[in-house]
Amino acid sequence: MAATIFKQLDDFRAGKRPSGVMNAIAAALTVQDSANVAAYFGGRANGLAPARGEPLRGGHTLREGDPAIRLVFAGDPERGIPPCTACHGPSAIKLGAPSLMRQRPAYIERELAAFAEGMRQNDINEQMRSIASQSTPVESHALAEFYGAGGDSAAHSSQRERP
Repeated sequence: MAATIFKQLDDFRAGKRPSGVMNAIAAALTVQDSANVAAYFGGRANGLAPARGEPLRGGHTLREGDPAIRLVFAGDPERGIPPCTACHGPSAIKLGAPSLMRQRPAYIERELAAFAEGMRQNDINEQMRSIASQSTPVESHALAEFYGAGGDSAAHSSQRERP
């Protein structure tokens, strides 16, 4: 988690990830300050769910009716979209790709839109820009709600069914 936070601070500082407030904060930090901030927030016990120890859920396939569950666990090979779990967990985490579990849905949806529009460009090899630009607004919203509910399929389904 600390390495991911450090990378994001560096991306804000370099302008690869636009955000008025965070760009200014990151620019004011030295490299050592960024490392200290990353270590602090990466080690917080009440932060996001740990990347390790979360079980991979089987039984989700390309025939899954729920777009979030289908994209999280199976992806969409026809559009070249890998499963979200390949990078963001629960089973795999890549450097620079944080766990999305329990992130605020509005944040996830906003960042997916920023990738889709090319406003956010801190994804190595442009993988998130490619994925987000191919995702529909309905899929992005469903993914945000799913991860915001902590990957709880029942909670996600009940949120989806609300009027």
